[in-house]
Amino acid sequence: MSPNQLTPEQVHQQKQALLDSLNAEIARRGDASSDASTRSSPSPEGEPRGTIRTHNEIDASDASNPASILFGDLLSPYTLEEGRAYKRHKNLSATSDASAEQYLKTVNPMRHGFQTYVAILECADKLEVIRNDANAKYKLPDTVAKTAQDYAQVAILAPNVKNYRNPKDGSKMEIAIAGAMRTVGVAQLPPTFETGRCEVLNKVLGKACIDKRCHIKTEVSKSVANSNVKVDIATLTRSCIGASPVKASAALYQRIAFIRKVAVECQEAAAVLPDVAGGTKTAKDDAFWLEVDKKLALWRLTFSPSQMQIMVEKIYTEDITAYGDADAAIPITAMRDLEDWLATLNKTMETL
Repeated sequence: MSPNQLTPEQVHQQKQALLDSLNAEIARRGDASSDASTRSSPSPEGEPRGTIRTHNEIDASDASNPASILFGDLLSPYTLEEGRAYKRHKNLSATSDASAEQYLKTVNPMRHGFQTYVAILECADKLEVIRNDANAKYKLPDTVAKTAQDYAQVAILAPNVKNYRNPKDGSKMEIAIAGAMRTVGVAQLPPTFETGRCEVLNKVLGKACIDKRCHIKTEVSKSVANSNVKVDIATLTRSCIGASPVKASAALYQRIAFIRKVAVECQEAAAVLPDVAGGTKTAKDDAFWLEVDKKLALWRLTFSPSQMQIMVEKIYTEDITAYGDADAAIPITAMRDLEDWLATLNKTMETL
């Protein structure tokens, strides 16, 4: 046997010496850092060395160790059987079940992570499609749609409307009316950040404004079409109000008298023609209301507020002379007695 070769007995002795040295170092460190009751004591050769703990003590120590909680399961393999048992407790479609099985069989961590990320992106895309579809199919609740129509009619018949058409500065009448609805606290309106749903509300308001303008123009035009039939201002105003919640007032009488004067002066723009269905169709609606807005703008440019009031009263007096006294049987409401929501709308339309 050469000097470099060791017998099995010599190998065993050297290994034992190393182990003894290791155990001695462990015991020394334990003596320096541990309480006497938990110190390790040398064990007979062949016996376990170090602190002896029961299974319960080991489990309790692991439970209090965050690293054990976070990474304990990662250190042990997750078997196909465990995964399939977990799946059985979930309500998956056949397609999803097959995808889960494929994912379960994947052992490459990078592939696992990428598949998870792609699945998240797919869910995000589907949620976006659902959200867009919901917005596209959004419909105002019936009560909100009816309320919007009422507010639009009240707005168009506000006694001091500044413009009947959208102003040239780009502001929109329907947006102003929607703002007034929010101010008075109308329920179930779409929030302002849901722009798609707000556009649905604006369209309902815009159409109601057009319908009310057409109705007013039709009633006013009919009242001047036949010189043999006199329609007093109270009756005409009542016809313009129709079934809307507008309250007749002296100020509204004066505004309707002003509109009737424009209709007399611009009869072509105020023409009412039959439509293909045999009913009536208001022709050149834009032209008529643009004429009204032009005259109102000219008045604001020419007269002070007090002078404008004098001119309004003059036109009202002329209307009484031409069409007779206002029907006293039709009640009117003082502006100071209007409900808050009506007053808010009137103020909104004055400043549009």
